[in-house]
Amino acid sequence: MKRRRISMMTVSLWRHFSNSTKTKCTIYARIKYEGQRAELGSTGINIQTSDWDHEAKRVLPTHPQHLSINQDLQELLSRIDIAYQALRKSNRPVKADTILQTYRALFEPQVDPAPKIEVLTIKEVFQRWINHREEILENQQIKYPTFKKNRESKTKFLEYLTEKEKEAVKAIDFNLRAAQRYRTWLEKQGYGYPHINKLMKTLRQAVRWAYEEELTEVNSLEGLRLKREKLKPPVFLFTDQVENLKTVPFQSEVLQKVADLFLIYCRTGFHYSDLKLVIKDSHTKVGKGFAGLDWISHDRMKTGVTAKVPVFDEVKPIVEKYGGWNKLPLLSNQKMNEYLKIIAADRGLPPNISVKVGRNTLADWLLNEKGWSKEAVKVIMGIRTDSILARYVRADERRVVLEMNKLSQ
Repeated sequence: MKRRRISMMTVSLWRHFSNSTKTKCTIYARIKYEGQRAELGSTGINIQTSDWDHEAKRVLPTHPQHLSINQDLQELLSRIDIAYQALRKSNRPVKADTILQTYRALFEPQVDPAPKIEVLTIKEVFQRWINHREEILENQQIKYPTFKKNRESKTKFLEYLTEKEKEAVKAIDFNLRAAQRYRTWLEKQGYGYPHINKLMKTLRQAVRWAYEEELTEVNSLEGLRLKREKLKPPVFLFTDQVENLKTVPFQSEVLQKVADLFLIYCRTGFHYSDLKLVIKDSHTKVGKGFAGLDWISHDRMKTGVTAKVPVFDEVKPIVEKYGGWNKLPLLSNQKMNEYLKIIAADRGLPPNISVKVGRNTLADWLLNEKGWSKEAVKVIMGIRTDSILARYVRADERRVVLEMNKLSQ
């Protein structure tokens, strides 16, 4: 007489990685019976991957709560076994899915179904985030230039979705691979790393906001990394080139005004929009201050960081020449840059000169010619971090010589 084989039920515990680097994981469980499987799903236990013993299926002592977590796992296994034994004693067929049903009926409380979360497309998520940004703009929590850049990022992203016919893609499905495809598209459009990184950062910010506001069930772009940009050496004028503009006059009245104004840029470090505001509100932004010096105090348009600029001696005669700050002959960025190209050709200056070169020139003059500290340069330029300062200036051998001279004194 043949013995009847008794089928055995087993429960597998396995890792579901929670991030792209696989350093974190969630423990999942599944029931196996006669070649069939039923997924119990997440146990709710989230740990570092290194704290999991893959062979023993237990949490290692390296985790501070390993005892209580392992006790919870053992209790889970015991409850599934109770459900299995109860099912065997019933008239119902024993299968992997019926074991799972019995377990849930015995040990998982019946609750009213949660309200269904609205499934948003990635396009809708970005639009709602822009609406949110507009609200906090009205409450003066962000600056308008910041909001404007956010809105421009949305426009570019919608252009991509339209061209690729992806406007109906759900936000939860716009994952890291989808983001990489968007980056590739931007690269083909001819954008450089700095601009692409800004667009990608804004997209990531919108998706994270939607997740935090519980508009989406997952942050589909968690783990998105931005490519490190290779900064180009900043273009600036050396002191002798600035001196040439200051001391050698131009026969053309227009070019002389451009040269004078560019010297203001080179010794204040402002962008066009910031210098425009300083000139307009000079009665409140320029005046006597700390240590009895004349100071320019201005909150930069782009970041809101206050730049505190001493009025250098080279600036004062130019301001006096035109009858005061409010009478400086300010030209538009476009006109300035056009005339600067003419000046560059005449005086042997860098051919790619622009108004922005004035900001670089101030930073270089202070750091490499005057030997000022990065901290002092950041105060004058209205910059918070060294990484941002590196966009405008790099220490070179001139700075090394200055430091060597200090040692010899």
